[in-house]
Amino acid sequence: MRQNIIWALGQASFRGGVCSASLNYNIKLMKLFSRVFIEVLLIALLFSVFSSCRQPQKGQNVVGDKESFAESPGEEPLAPVAQVLFIPPPKSKTHPEWEYLTEAFRSGSKEAFARANWKFTELDLSQILFTRWRDEILKSIVVHPALIFSFGDVYAQFLREAAWDSGIGATVVLALAKPSTQASPNLIELRFHVEELGFLAGVMCAQLTLTGHSAVFAYEDDLYSDLFVAGFAQGLKLERSGAILKDLRVKRHELINGEGEERLVELFTNANKGLDPRLGIGAVASFLGPLGDPFMSALAERGTVVINSFVPKGRKTPPMFLTTMVLSFSKLPMFVVDNAKRLKLLELLPVNRPVPSKEDGSPLTARSNGVTHYTGPRYYEVRLSDGLMGHSGFNDYRRFKSLPTGFDDTVNYYIEAVSAGEIRVKESLP
Repeated sequence: MRQNIIWALGQASFRGGVCSASLNYNIKLMKLFSRVFIEVLLIALLFSVFSSCRQPQKGQNVVGDKESFAESPGEEPLAPVAQVLFIPPPKSKTHPEWEYLTEAFRSGSKEAFARANWKFTELDLSQILFTRWRDEILKSIVVHPALIFSFGDVYAQFLREAAWDSGIGATVVLALAKPSTQASPNLIELRFHVEELGFLAGVMCAQLTLTGHSAVFAYEDDLYSDLFVAGFAQGLKLERSGAILKDLRVKRHELINGEGEERLVELFTNANKGLDPRLGIGAVASFLGPLGDPFMSALAERGTVVINSFVPKGRKTPPMFLTTMVLSFSKLPMFVVDNAKRLKLLELLPVNRPVPSKEDGSPLTARSNGVTHYTGPRYYEVRLSDGLMGHSGFNDYRRFKSLPTGFDDTVNYYIEAVSAGEIRVKESLP
């Protein structure tokens, strides 16, 4: 009996040891699985956090290492942060170049303002009664801050008044308009120094005239024509001191009555009178734009070196022109975006209507309640270095004729020197 009890206890002890060993093994196995599970969970969590950090934000596309803020397909567009209202000048028989400049500004606006997330709208005032202009502008501006852009003198006076108008509440940017000192500081005038373009044209003519005689065609009583001619004379004389210049002026209305080409022929013929036929005018620059294009094309086809201005709408630069001097309005929208902060284009300044001083009629700066109220417009002097003026190159001309050795280097030298301020072109001649 005692042996049976001992045997039974032994069996129980043996079974207990086996069970205890099995239990310890299972516990170790569970701990191992738990540790592996926690590690996998942590790795998955870290990967999820890393992926969310790399995920583009709403409205942001990532291409390679560059980010662009265009809307992704299927997403709602971002709300614009500013607005540009473009008021183009009306079509004009006397200023056909306005159409070219308008198209150029439109072509550059779509991409430039979209990249900056600015709303771009256009308002044609030519078919609207003057008394409705302000109301139409108010309806057109739906985003603030807002900027109104136009060029030329047709709407200049109205827009100068609009710059004072707190109800409109927009900065006005004007180009190619006659300067005015009696205007709001919320008006910014872009002053194109086309005398620098004229200077380059003068250098080119000095290089290419075989006779030493050159001529420049421009308009009478026109500010920008005067600037261009002044610069032309300086470039011509600097590059070729003995060169002779003929300054040929015409009125705009003379070129739109059906006899414009005859008038230019008359001017050119008279300028050549008294000269040896072998030593006539050998190079010509024109600041007449499209109105002078037919005559300039005929002149170029006869072998005279011709530098044209602007590009007539709907046609390419005639290949016989040496080059075309252009105002790069297609680059103006990007210039506005890039310089908005520096020039405070989207900031409205506190203003008071100026009271002219008795001495010289210049505007005053007043203070009210400790706040400075500014008077008088702001100006930005547009020069070659800004990239908004230049020439169209010489490739078309080279298809038919050759240029002197080192011609390109000479032109590039003067472009760099003028852009760097090493050569200062005067706005007028003594």
